[in-house]
Amino acid sequence: MSKLLNITELFPTKLSAFVFFAYIALFVNQGILVTATKEADSKYSYSTVTVVMLIECLKLFICSAVFIREFSFMKLLSSIVFHSKVLMLYFVPAFMYSLYNNLTFVNLSIFDPTTYYLLMQIRVVITGVVFQVLFKKQLSKKQWFSLILLT
Repeated sequence: MSKLLNITELFPTKLSAFVFFAYIALFVNQGILVTATKEADSKYSYSTVTVVMLIECLKLFICSAVFIREFSFMKLLSSIVFHSKVLMLYFVPAFMYSLYNNLTFVNLSIFDPTTYYLLMQIRVVITGVVFQVLFKKQLSKKQWFSLILLT
């Protein structure tokens, strides 16, 4: 018998609940916020690459500050040195994520937020097709129906 989810297990503090809902709100409204900063000619009055880089640096700073608060600055430095190979491996997905965020600005300068998010849902179906081709596994009719329903 499954036990009901206790809300305090999901959100042990009020801050964790606030961070969760703030993240969801920002994620959902990202397209609207980015589009709202466009000018009449569908251009931005600021460097979108610089904005993405500053956001990524801010995230790195916040994560580092939380780590230092929990442990110490010396522990952070020793972890970086000890796990330097893993750190280098993380640069590939980090670069791809940064590229994705830059492409979001490009796409939202061309499309309105509604069209952008509809087109983004096509990636769910493409993931299903790639899954079948790469891993040579067939998705069931129920799984395909679920993918189409999600899209």
